[in-house]
Amino acid sequence: MSNALKDAQLARSPRVKLGKREFPVPELTTEHAIEIELLMLKIENYDLRTMTRKDLDVFYDVVFLGVSAGTPSLTREEFFGRPIPPRDAMNAWWIIMEQAGFDVARKKAEAEAPAGELPNAPASTGMH
Repeated sequence: MSNALKDAQLARSPRVKLGKREFPVPELTTEHAIEIELLMLKIENYDLRTMTRKDLDVFYDVVFLGVSAGTPSLTREEFFGRPIPPRDAMNAWWIIMEQAGFDVARKKAEAEAPAGELPNAPASTGMH
C-alpha cells in the first residue's frame, strides 16, 4: 500500500482521545485481531472498577496495540507514560474492538448500563 493510500485511510479512520491527544485507529489487520484475542484471553475480570493490576495491564496493552496501528511512531514508553483517564481508555477500547472486526454493538449497550464494565470475552466477542 502506498503512503498516499495509507494517509487517506488514516484520514478516514475513527479517532480516539487519550488524555489531551487524539489518535487515528485504522481498520486493523487479521494479525492485530489475533493479538487482541490472545490478550483478551488473559483478562480474568472485565469490570474496570475491580480489575487487578494484571488485568489492567493487558487492557491497556490492547488499547496500545490499536492506537499504535495508526501511529506507528508511538512507543510503549510514550504511551504508558501519558496520562490516560480510564474513561478515555474505555472509549478507545470499543473503537479498537470494532476496527479489529469484533461485533461489539450489543455488548457495548450491555456494558454501558453498569458504567465501566467490559463485555464478557473473548469466547463471546463475535469475531468474524
